[in-house]
Amino acid sequence: MEVSVRRMSDPSLGKRRSSNPLVGLDGGASQQLMIPLGEGELGLTITNNAHGKGVVVSALLDGSLAAAAGLNVGDVIVSVNGTLAADHFVAIEAIDAARGMLALVLGAPTRRVSLARAAASGLGVTCRARRRGAGVEVSSLEADGVCAQSGMLVGDVLLSVGGHLVDEHAHAIQLLEQQWSVPTSCVLLGTLRAVVLDKSKGDVGLTLADAQSGDGGVVVIGVHPGGLGIAAGVQLGDVIISVNHTLVDAHDQAIGLVDAAPDTVQLVLRAEAASYIPSLH
Repeated sequence: MEVSVRRMSDPSLGKRRSSNPLVGLDGGASQQLMIPLGEGELGLTITNNAHGKGVVVSALLDGSLAAAAGLNVGDVIVSVNGTLAADHFVAIEAIDAARGMLALVLGAPTRRVSLARAAASGLGVTCRARRRGAGVEVSSLEADGVCAQSGMLVGDVLLSVGGHLVDEHAHAIQLLEQQWSVPTSCVLLGTLRAVVLDKSKGDVGLTLADAQSGDGGVVVIGVHPGGLGIAAGVQLGDVIISVNHTLVDAHDQAIGLVDAAPDTVQLVLRAEAASYIPSLH
């Protein structure tokens, strides 16, 4: 069930998200969004979260204060002004009771990328179902495709396309194909980053282990002084999601891909204090 909230808010907008020290959903740090209340329309629709705690932002009114303040379709709201959002009814009651300021704690960071059609370029993306959680996972990208050029990475989780939630890969591709002819916004889970290591300049210098989270990837449990990894900013606890555009699920697979690369290695990383199985290379 979806419920639309059309609360009036101040047109001066709110403060954008700031990091919260609590560990959020999907392993990321929770985020806080502050929206002063007064004149103007809040303009968001929420629904129960089928994948865990909190409620999901399922729609945003164009030009609304919620959208302008940084809320995204696909965001999970875990609390409203200090009240846990156990379901959409509780969340709406807390929103309606708010006075002066609306403080939303979000379960994990999200980011937007804009797709704009390029001449003679296709989408160049393949998605797959996730093991758990909302959205679909980007499993491959063509370097010259629109999605890669927009900033998507192999391992990204696609939550929404053009303001529509996605939970199945076929639906995601359908939405992308329908909307990519005009600039459209996609919302991705988390804050993945990519680093490129030039093997001609030294040793990679990373020790890896299998993750126990069940979300894929391998954990960096050793960063060697003088190695390429530490120079590129790879940190202990980082989770390597993909190596040279290939998703990885085991440390021996990741090491094999790194060793097989003739020159440069691209690692897509997620910062996370993940648990691991002590099986080292």
